[in-house]
Amino acid sequence: MSPQLSIGQLNDLLRTTFLTGTVILTPGIRALPDAAREEVISKVRTFDEFTPDNDPHGERDFGSFKQEGIGTVFWKIDYYDTDYRYHSPDPSDPHADPSRADDHAGRRILNLGGGPLR
Repeated sequence: MSPQLSIGQLNDLLRTTFLTGTVILTPGIRALPDAAREEVISKVRTFDEFTPDNDPHGERDFGSFKQEGIGTVFWKIDYYDTDYRYHSPDPSDPHADPSRADDHAGRRILNLGGGPLR
């Protein structure tokens, strides 16, 4: 399996379940009425409009869509080290052991933004 495919699969797992990383909703998304916020979250979880133009590396780490009454909604997955201080040098390794000094365990964060600014 190529690293890009592995990274894409790991990103899909976070995006579709919200279980394998941290999900951050910006104030604009948090300010939406419950039903609108749930619709946005559902669209992120089911997003599948990846193309060579918007996903040239096959990592499925970014997407955007238009949402009626809100405008454009963006989501982005970033990779950090175990301390969330630096970019992860190996985002393709989901089973890294952070107790080893030579290990490059990664943590994923999905940022979900858009909506009204308040």
